[in-house]
Amino acid sequence: MLAKGGAPTPEAVAARLAAVQAAEDRRLLRTVPGPTVAAWIDDYVSRNGRGPLRGEVGREMGWPAGRTERILPALQRQGWISMTSEPRSLRAQRTGPAEEATAALAPQLETVRRPERKSPPTEV
Repeated sequence: MLAKGGAPTPEAVAARLAAVQAAEDRRLLRTVPGPTVAAWIDDYVSRNGRGPLRGEVGREMGWPAGRTERILPALQRQGWISMTSEPRSLRAQRTGPAEEATAALAPQLETVRRPERKSPPTEV
């Protein structure tokens, strides 16, 4: 921000931090199947009546403990899971990032018109 002559306003700093966090989440979740994790958590809750511990998710998915503690918050930010600081609060969410993005963009997408394609001339 400062290098570009911008003032470090709270809004600008928050936007920059959000962009950095989003990039880190994309890198971290590149090989993590959000729907698979959410489905496993949902199945666990239906079988046990409570959410799994974070370590249980990590062991099931084959993640080291330190990586699990970074992946789960990233999955939460992406909309695949929800959790609090309470033990066994992990829950699957019904929509992930693709569905939320589509829903958020729906009004804008309706106003965008695609150019009509012209058919190639037919030979007689």
